[in-house]
Amino acid sequence: MVQKATFKTDQIVPLGCISLTERRLLKTSGVRSAALDGQANEIIVTYDSPQATLDSIQAAFDDCNFRLVDSTETR
Repeated sequence: MVQKATFKTDQIVPLGCISLTERRLLKTSGVRSAALDGQANEIIVTYDSPQATLDSIQAAFDDCNFRLVDSTETR
């Protein structure tokens, strides 16, 4: 089932982190697309469930040292 998740951060996401995270997200099994907006401080990910999970998606953010403060999921 195709789902969309929006993750929000409480800080500006650096450009280097945006491109690194986008590449990592797109390499995550089941992720179809990823859009990071550094000015809006949000990341929108479209993925196939159950092939990808919120935990596997959030793992792509681990190396960037920014904190996710909220996430929403829609089908």
